[in-house]
Amino acid sequence: MQQEQPSRKMMLSAFDASNAFNALNRSTALENMKHVCPEFAQYLKNSCSMMPLVNSLAEIETVVTIFYADGTGAGSLGSVSQWWEKTKVRGPSYGYFPDPGKSWLVVKPGMEERAKELFPDISITARGLCYLGSWIGTYLL
Repeated sequence: MQQEQPSRKMMLSAFDASNAFNALNRSTALENMKHVCPEFAQYLKNSCSMMPLVNSLAEIETVVTIFYADGTGAGSLGSVSQWWEKTKVRGPSYGYFPDPGKSWLVVKPGMEERAKELFPDISITARGLCYLGSWIGTYLL
């Protein structure tokens, strides 16, 4: 299997979950974090943490992930596709329900068709979008 060239095929995803903030099983998340990182238990009590899910996805080393209430993965199309599929399977057991209808991919120009093949139910742009109050991409409105 040929490895993708990250410098030419990098993209960013903005995956969303249906009602992620309210659907999260906070008790389970907080209990897990007491064992994983007891020093931050009080802080985590006041914020949602997806660390158990993030840790379960760490095997895909070529994807940079950021989770708050929703997840973001950056890397090659192939790597992020693997990450997305595993997130859809593993997420619900952690109270995270990925929602492709509310999710976006920001890809480099010319990569839109390949992205549509790998992510048929997700919106795709090569121009950019506003995500959590910040612009991602190159096209400014």
